[in-house]
Amino acid sequence: ARFCLDRGAYVDRISRNNLAPLSIASLMGHVGPARLCIERGANLYRQDDFGRCPDEIAHDNRRLTMAAWLGRIKTEGWTTYLSEPRYELVVLRSLAARGLARRKRADPGKEQLLDFL
Repeated sequence: ARFCLDRGAYVDRISRNNLAPLSIASLMGHVGPARLCIERGANLYRQDDFGRCPDEIAHDNRRLTMAAWLGRIKTEGWTTYLSEPRYELVVLRSLAARGLARRKRADPGKEQLLDFL
């Protein structure tokens, strides 16, 4: 998918089943492709033949985590979601604050690369 989008494919192209790529990812519960579609500007409100948006498609197919994630993005906005720190980074920062993790010593010229804590 990334290969095609990088070469100019339209992110909201409709399939033979009248589903956009984000709707298909929602139907299957695939977060990676759904995230890629949203990052590339997919329409969160595009409806299928039954008038369902991607979050409703996910919910109807028991992809509840996907449905909640898409619903949250629709209500709060994608930029809010992007600004949240990654869970792993939060854990790393917490461990470092308690003295349970520390960065490795680097070459003097590479120290600026490690200043992420």
